[in-house]
Formats: sequence, C-alpha cells, structure tokens
Amino acid sequence: MPTKLRFEVQGKSPLVYLTFYNDDFEKNLAKENADDFDRINFQLANEVDGCIPGEGLEVGDINDVKVFKNDELIYEDSRTYIKEDIENDEEWRNELLESGMMIVSNEDSDAEINNILSDKQNIEVSNLWTTLNDFTQKYNYCSIEKVECYKAAGTVTIDIEEDIVPHYKDFEWVTMGYDTDTKGLAAGLVSCGIDTSLIGVKYKNTFYQFDCTNEGGFNEINYYKKVDGQWEWAEDIEEKINEMV
Repeated sequence: MPTKLRFEVQGKSPLVYLTFYNDDFEKNLAKENADDFDRINFQLANEVDGCIPGEGLEVGDINDVKVFKNDELIYEDSRTYIKEDIENDEEWRNELLESGMMIVSNEDSDAEINNILSDKQNIEVSNLWTTLNDFTQKYNYCSIEKVECYKAAGTVTIDIEEDIVPHYKDFEWVTMGYDTDTKGLAAGLVSCGIDTSLIGVKYKNTFYQFDCTNEGGFNEINYYKKVDGQWEWAEDIEEKINEMV
C-alpha cells in the first residue's frame, strides 16, 4: 500500500528576499522621473533572478512540528532534534522513539555549495552551506529585503510506493547555512538575522523542498552593486530611490 507522508513545521524568524537586477539597473534608475516613479514596478521591470533565503523557518525558532501518514497525525513536537544528540543518549533516544519521533537533523557531515537547491535534487548530505557565489558571478546589482515575520509555515508531502513505518534513520531535515568567511552575499544575509534555515526533507538522497507560506509586516530594503568583484552597499542608488518614493 502506498504511503503519503506530510511534514509540517512552523516558525517565526526574519523573512529575507534576495533579488537580482539587470546590468542597466543604475542607468534605468537615472532615467526615472520622481513624479511617476513606483519602486515596486521599477524593481519588477528590472528583475532577472532571485531567491528567498529567509522563509521564517530558522532552525532555532521552529516552534511546531507535525508529521502525517496518509493524513493521520502520527508525530507532534515543539522543536527539531539533532541525530548525534539522540544517538549519544540511549535513554533520550528510546523516549523520543516511543513518542513517535522519526526525523532528525544530521550534522555528522556537511557540504558547501555556491547556489541554492532545487526541488527533487539529489543530495548526499542534508547539512548544507552556501556562498551564493554563482549569483555573484552572474549579476552586478541586487537588493536584500528584510521583513518582520508574524508567522511562517513550511509543508512538504512525500509519496512512497510502499507501506513504511517512518524512522529517524530514513528521514532528515535539510538545512541551509550561509558562509560568512567572505564579504559576499551570504554575510549580508546573516546580518539580517538568518543563519541556518530549515528548507525541506531528505529521503533516499532526494531533497523535498518546503512549500512555504508566511505573514509579515515592516520591511527594510538595501541595495548593493558589485565593485571589483565584491558586493558593496549602493548608497547612491538607495538615496536616489528614497528621494523619489
């Protein structure tokens, strides 16, 4: 009998949006008339790429975890657990297994990447760090927008062709951290209040990405441009936009 497993998490950490613009972004801004300027429309007209590094699901701020098997709730907790901690404490492990716990964060090994993951991508490890350097190589203008988060949720469903009993050795949370060793985009994201985000589930070396929803309020946006291969705060661009809005 096929099994449908649904993993649901909730959290409340910053929402962070990273947007990249075309090479004419600054030139096009100079042509804008203050009387007709609309910041959102201008950004959309010049946007070429982007991602959402902060979906409100920082690992340390997860406050609700649910797992459903064929729409029946089989596990619920208020936090996530690390595999190493459980396996080093037999009493705790047995207590958690009796409660139905069947998924953990595995920090035994990690990997560095230069981009972001896509759904159904093959991955060897579930603890990932990104420099975002692939974006740095391609683009010269970007913005980082931080939004106050009221609540956030992530959901992913995995269809399995057999009837299984979920076990923590089969399922792992997939986390994405941001490499701050350089002065690149990743360091800028960390300054917005994100460090290690929960982004989905790993099962049989396949990444299943969360479908995220969130609610937010106050936002703050900063613009950057690449100078001599390094990202720098674009104070002149920011002042120009703020003068016109």
